Amino acid sequence: MANDETELGMICLISGADYGKGQLRLASPFYCENGDTLPEKLVLHVISGRIWEANFTLGSLYIEGLKSMMCYYGLKPYHMVVLYYVGGAEFNVRFYTPYAVEMKYPTADYDSQSDLICSPLEEEKLCSTYHFNVVHNFVGVYNLLIESEQFVTNKVLSGYACDKIGLSPSVKYIRLCFEDHEWRIRLKWVDGVALFAVSVSPSYANFFKVMTSECLAKGELELPRVFKKNYAHTLGEILHIDLGGAYSTKFKYCSVSKKIHGLIHFIGKYDIQDDYVMFFNYLGNSTFALSVYDSQCMNHFRDRLGYLRFEDFMNPHYDTDAVVLSDDTEDVVTEDSAEEMDNSSDVSSEIEEDKEDVVEEEMMSFNVVLKKSHIHQRCHGAVMILYFYIPSLMWHIYRSWARRTEVTLVVGEKQWSVEVMRNKKVCRFGIGWDVFTSQNTLVTGQEILFQFTGNFTFQVTV
Repeated sequence: MANDETELGMICLISGADYGKGQLRLASPFYCENGDTLPEKLVLHVISGRIWEANFTLGSLYIEGLKSMMCYYGLKPYHMVVLYYVGGAEFNVRFYTPYAVEMKYPTADYDSQSDLICSPLEEEKLCSTYHFNVVHNFVGVYNLLIESEQFVTNKVLSGYACDKIGLSPSVKYIRLCFEDHEWRIRLKWVDGVALFAVSVSPSYANFFKVMTSECLAKGELELPRVFKKNYAHTLGEILHIDLGGAYSTKFKYCSVSKKIHGLIHFIGKYDIQDDYVMFFNYLGNSTFALSVYDSQCMNHFRDRLGYLRFEDFMNPHYDTDAVVLSDDTEDVVTEDSAEEMDNSSDVSSEIEEDKEDVVEEEMMSFNVVLKKSHIHQRCHGAVMILYFYIPSLMWHIYRSWARRTEVTLVVGEKQWSVEVMRNKKVCRFGIGWDVFTSQNTLVTGQEILFQFTGNFTFQVTV
């Protein structure tokens, strides 16, 4: 959907509490902008064609009455739901599994009247699966060996052979390997016997990855294993990325490591931060449509009305190589490198210090176009959570700060004390930021300049 003129999308990660209640939580910015116009009865259109009704109450961030839908599609904790607001009471919906790929939607009717039951053990396993595929890098291979004498005919695998090698009707596909060749074969089950059908095009063409500090520092992503098994062999060394409208970019792909890399410039230019979610829609021919969702679960490339806003990222400051430190500046990538520098020779230390001084001089300031989520406000009686993150390009400055650090924001002759909260490589303004925005009468769309002057002080130009 990246080519649509407007696309007002948001993501919802199903939690254990929301799953049991059959509800989905709307993103706060979307609620503040559209909550007062939403009707009490909503309609959710699943991409497979099925339609579901839901309930909405003004003053609540939740869409409710979705137990039947969750049962029908087998949605459980750590499934990801993407909602696209069409207008009025209409939403389009997509579902992603804990394996980080879009689910294969059922075509038959199921009994959806049973209650939602998810034991703590099952939820823990789902959490492990989610993090294994979405957040962490991994290596996992399972090979199935089939001997020639196990075939009744050329294309039928006997029931005895199925039992021996552990095949059951729940297995829909197998991979056959011979020397340097491999084939993916669909199985058709008849009375406990597996019939080999023709090779089919793999499913699970869409996937997502959550950005971590490691991904941001290295500028690379590993493919989810389900997508990797089905599609990796079709990818070339250059990946064409459609961002929407007339905007596009290119990433690189390594067939050996099965990783997408070369994202350093993209991350810096578009200010991609920790915990942002990147959705890849595979269009074939090494081409993807890419959407990025921010920490408030909204589309990072679109404004509050769903229009593309790439002009917000066209500031020349983000186009320089100094936006994100390159991979050879290891003091940004790993904390252990600081000790390595201390143990190096005096000459090497002087050279590295000179390099770091140059980088700091070029990266001491940044511009921000204020979003609605940056401004202190109340929405229908609910306080909207403020998220104003310091760009990762300041990492070399705030990495030595404590988890809670008080900084000073100076505007003219006035100054304000604001608490900064740091979690690993993510840093954002906290207590005191709402006072600063209200007393300076900051508004959405206003551009302000932050310049770090040292001694925990920012000079702010409004």
